[in-house]
Amino acid sequence: MISKYQILVLGLITPLIFFMILSFPISSYLIIENLDDFSQLIKFEIPIFIFGFSTRYLINIPVILLFSTLSSVYLLLFIKSILTPIISQYKKLTTNELSINEMASNKAIIFLVIFSSTFFIVNLINIIQSELGINTGAPSIIKNQILQNFIAISISPITEEIGFRLTTIGICTIILLFKKTNRINKLKMMWNPKKYIKRYSNENYKTHIRILYLVAILSGIVFGLSHILIGDAWQIGKVTTASLIGIIIGILYINYGFNYAILFHWAFNYFLGSYVYLERTIPIMVQINQYMFLFINFIGIIFILMILNLIIYKNIFLNDD
Repeated sequence: MISKYQILVLGLITPLIFFMILSFPISSYLIIENLDDFSQLIKFEIPIFIFGFSTRYLINIPVILLFSTLSSVYLLLFIKSILTPIISQYKKLTTNELSINEMASNKAIIFLVIFSSTFFIVNLINIIQSELGINTGAPSIIKNQILQNFIAISISPITEEIGFRLTTIGICTIILLFKKTNRINKLKMMWNPKKYIKRYSNENYKTHIRILYLVAILSGIVFGLSHILIGDAWQIGKVTTASLIGIIIGILYINYGFNYAILFHWAFNYFLGSYVYLERTIPIMVQINQYMFLFINFIGIIFILMILNLIIYKNIFLNDD
């Protein structure tokens, strides 16, 4: 039998998936609407991060080529990592073959639950910090710079995840397993750290995982600090939320792979950013966005309550045992 909780989870994440899919045509519209012509070049400095340290590389490339490449990467990752696993769950739901264990082990469902929960927590932290007089700030959005700004936040999920996660957690994984995996492709190890830690660490498994989590926390904090150190218009309050997001991305990367790290960053930049920037072109989107963001906050609260309920239930179960 399919439980009401399974139906509730799939029912809540369905609109979220729809909003995410819709961000692709919205972002395409944004790019085309703000192009002078299809051969237009874009010239700006991309921050390149290595071990958390930043350098800048000046690019001068056709906007359409750059955006098409980025969107194709994100769309392929989204289809493979989110859409395909979710569709398989819907199919099992219609045949009453979906189990709670299958849902709990579905990486796409976990990703969407963590994203919406994090979205609510980040907004809650921002409200609390605002009440305490701790400013978060925000980069200024000038109408005639929408193209440049949106391209910049579209690039960052890839460049920043390589610099803050792949070159820290990934390389740490290689170092921990170096003697035991001489013949293993190191890129595969960097793509999915826990898979190889679990396979080759043996008796040192728990120690190695703790080390990776520590690196994830440290890289997350550096990620948070970088938002006010690299010259953007963010203020000290951004460090808290960006560090939290960075730590969560690191944990996702360790457990589920680098594709989920990129997608989580994509969700906060490209997905949400496409709706925010659309407000500058279509003013009525301000009201629509308010309802959409309210909905994401709502399902975030629901999922947090469900997670707390499971934790309490588990504790009670263990105590009764």
